[in-house]
Amino acid sequence: MEVIVKGLKKFDSSLELFEKWFSGIGFLLITVLVLAGVFLRTIFSFTFPWLEEFCQYLMVWIVCIGCVLSVKNNEHVGVDVIFSVLPKRFLKVYRAFLAIVCAVFLVFFTQFSINLMLKVQKTGQTSISMPWLQMYVLYVGLVVGNILLIYEYIKLFIVLVKDLIVGKKDDKMILREVEGR
Repeated sequence: MEVIVKGLKKFDSSLELFEKWFSGIGFLLITVLVLAGVFLRTIFSFTFPWLEEFCQYLMVWIVCIGCVLSVKNNEHVGVDVIFSVLPKRFLKVYRAFLAIVCAVFLVFFTQFSINLMLKVQKTGQTSISMPWLQMYVLYVGLVVGNILLIYEYIKLFIVLVKDLIVGKKDDKMILREVEGR
C-alpha cells in the first residue's frame, strides 16, 4: 500500500510540475509573440497572419490546464458567504459534497467534449491561418483539462472524507476559507 501511495505522490508532484511549467511557458510564449507582433506591425508594417489565432488557441490550453492548479491550491472562484455561515465542523462535509458534484459534472462535460472533439476530427477541419493545425487539437485541451480536474476533485474528495473519518482538526485549507485568506 505504501508503494502505491508513494507512486501516486510522485505522479501528483510530476503532474503539478508539468501544469506549472506548461502554464508559465505558455504565458511567456504568448507575451513574446504578441509583443513581437506589435513591434513588427508598428515598425515594419508586417504581421504574421497566424499569430493572433495561435495565441488564442494556446490561451485555451493554458486555461484548461491552469484550472487544475486553481483547484489544487484552492484559489478558484467560489461563494465565500456559505463558508462564513456554516459551522466549522460542516465545512469539510460541504467541501466534500462540492468536490463530488464537480467531479460528476466534469464526467458528463468530458463526455460531451470527447464527442465534440471526435466530430470535429471527422470533418478534417483545419485552422484558417494555420492549415497545418487540425481544429480538433483545440478540443483535446478541453478533454485533457477536464480529466485532470476530475482527478483533482476526486483526490480532494478522498482527502476530505479521510479527514472526516480520522477526525483531523487542523485543515489549513478550510481555516483559510473561514478566515478570509
